[in-house]
Amino acid sequence: MVTWTGLLFVLCGALTPALCCDWLTHYKQPSKEARGLLTLMGDQLTEQHSSVHPVRFPKHLYKQIKNSEVGHMTTSMTSHLFVNQTPAAHLSLSLSLSLSLSLSLQVDSKLVFIRDSLQLIFCLYRHDNLSAAPWGADKTEGFLTVIHRQIMELSACVSTNSPANSRLRSYYRTLANSTLSCSGCSTASWQLLRKETKLRLEQLELLVASIRVPAAANRRRSAATQQQRNTDTISDDCF
Repeated sequence: MVTWTGLLFVLCGALTPALCCDWLTHYKQPSKEARGLLTLMGDQLTEQHSSVHPVRFPKHLYKQIKNSEVGHMTTSMTSHLFVNQTPAAHLSLSLSLSLSLSLSLQVDSKLVFIRDSLQLIFCLYRHDNLSAAPWGADKTEGFLTVIHRQIMELSACVSTNSPANSRLRSYYRTLANSTLSCSGCSTASWQLLRKETKLRLEQLELLVASIRVPAAANRRRSAATQQQRNTDTISDDCF
């Protein structure tokens, strides 16, 4: 018979990988590198009016993820684990576990959003029509390499491989249609693609900054697990 301590151990082990994510400690460097490569792809990005219609980003979804609160969920999840404990033990353990699970789930939801966003950005710059881009293929490949590395590292930290949020996919699909699906894309189209990508990367960096991970969390990952993750490929089902 499984004891409550055994169940508690399993539950915690399943929900804490996000809190031990090595990727969080060195995100700024690859993010800066990716934005630097975007800069090298063309002229300076400006806020001037463009002939290409802007694409509306789902800001409400971003705010929802950034301000995610799941404490009420974890309270209900953990309360039934301690039905046979004394009131004092129940309260202490329940509060401790609820706090841990709440933080873990919040971090996980944000990392999933970041991972999915990077994967959709990867899809944009892997588009067939990018062969007509005014910058060289070597710049595209360099950018894709940085983004791909982040996706692989993040995949070792999150608990789901489900498709990206439909609103997020819709935004990137619209962006692709506005900039990559045209015949003989204009300079303004390429400018919009780079500008939107830069804005999204900056947005993701702010989201990473909002994640608070306990200093005592163990950030070490198993080398075997990391290697297993790195053999995975990114889905071709982009948009």
